Parts: sequence; structure tokens; C-alpha cells
Amino acid sequence: MTETISRNLNRVSFHDSHIEKIIRKNDDKIIFEIDWAKLDNYTERKVSEAIIIGKCELILEKIINEKLIIDNTNIKQENKLDSGEIEFNYELFKNGFLILTSECDNEKFKIGGIIDYYNEANGWLDWEFRYNKFELKWKDYITHKDWLNRKELS
Repeated sequence: MTETISRNLNRVSFHDSHIEKIIRKNDDKIIFEIDWAKLDNYTERKVSEAIIIGKCELILEKIINEKLIIDNTNIKQENKLDSGEIEFNYELFKNGFLILTSECDNEKFKIGGIIDYYNEANGWLDWEFRYNKFELKWKDYITHKDWLNRKELS
């Protein structure tokens, strides 16, 4: 059975999650396939404690004010991009994206992390935008407590 939430994205943490795939629909819809996330509560199912969700899909719609900024200040590789604002390019994400910071509220989505682009260089990427609607879908989850005790997702 597919589980889903569509309100209060601020209760989701993507810290240490890996974006495995990005799908863009038109200019205003982004779909992220992510390996896992932490949800502070799942009140839709009357679960008040935090849960760890397995592979999930985050759909964000009506995207505006998108900004991607790369910082290569301390990167010594020759084939690096110039630091500063860049345009979205699927090629940048073909090796995925490790999320190390995430800030979500009910209008703004911001993630930051290490990007390994073109199989040649890496850097820090901050990606942010505003959105109007979201949906997070997944199939498996366990409580955060069980996860800390090393139980596996079913």
C-alpha cells in the first residue's frame, strides 16, 4: 500500500538522503526519487512519533524562484564549474545528489549538499525554490526508535 502526505512538509528531514533520480515536468513540476527520509510524525495514520520512510517520491508543483548555486571555492580539480549561480542541468545529477542540509516549510524548499558532476569534479550545491503544492509517497516505514535499534524496513 502506498502511503502519502500532502501537508506540512516542514516535518520531513532529508538529511543524509540521496536523490537517486530527478524528473522535471514542464518548468513548474519536479519529482525527486529519494532513498529515505525522516518524518517527525505521521498524524494521518495516528502515529505521533517519528518514522523512517524507505524509498520515496517527492512531487513539488508550481515551482517558482528556482535558484541553484554551486561553491567550488576549495576544490582543486581542473574540470570544475565556476562558483556562482548555475542553470539546472540533468547532467549535473547523473551520479545523484547527497543531501546534507534541508529546509522545508509550506512554501519554500531548500537543500544543500555535495554534487559529483560530470564524473570529474565535485562541489557544494545549494538548490532552493518556492512551491505551491507537494506530495510525498512511500511504501515502507518503521518507527525512528526501531530504526535506531537497527531494525530493517519491511
